[in-house]
Amino acid sequence: MQKLSLLFLAALLAGSFGSQAQVAASFTVSHMGLAPSSEATVNIGDTVLFIYGSGGPHPMTSGHNQTPSPTFFPTVTVTSGAPEATATFDEAGVYYFHCGTNPNNSNNWGTLTVVDPNNPNAVSEEAASAWTLQTNVVRNEVVLNGQNWPEEVVLFSMSGQAIQRWNPALSEGVLSVAGLPQGTYVLRGNEGGAKTLWIQQ
Repeated sequence: MQKLSLLFLAALLAGSFGSQAQVAASFTVSHMGLAPSSEATVNIGDTVLFIYGSGGPHPMTSGHNQTPSPTFFPTVTVTSGAPEATATFDEAGVYYFHCGTNPNNSNNWGTLTVVDPNNPNAVSEEAASAWTLQTNVVRNEVVLNGQNWPEEVVLFSMSGQAIQRWNPALSEGVLSVAGLPQGTYVLRGNEGGAKTLWIQQ
């Protein structure tokens, strides 16, 4: 079960936040979009900070509008009166969220990847800069983008079990995952990079 602990801070307390928890990632929310990025990767138990940027209330809600979140994201709201809120997750997975005030504004569609730091196959996004996934929510096949694919990629369960191996060059970057159970997996290249993906049935 995932757990979301919320802490809403008044503007007068904003300056003292640093003494209460160490923030692993933050999203500043305004009608212009999420800053500094719409994506972040954190470990289980890390604190994620949401900050009010401008505009009306921003209830950050599960999913990307009509696209459901691979792992359910409980709503976190920031407003001008409650400009900061934190969230801590105890379930590894990929979390999609959007601003419920204006769900069609894709500038505020965010992705949070929560990984288990004790899992030797945890995600290392920065090492996989030469290749990306066409989408990290897949059904039947995974498509790799980029020109410099690893010589081998291995699909791991979140418990660290190797499920399947491929040479992307032989399949032109298309990896079949047909028949695998629905859930969160890690796709790791032999160069050390890794991506989290969600397989749908």
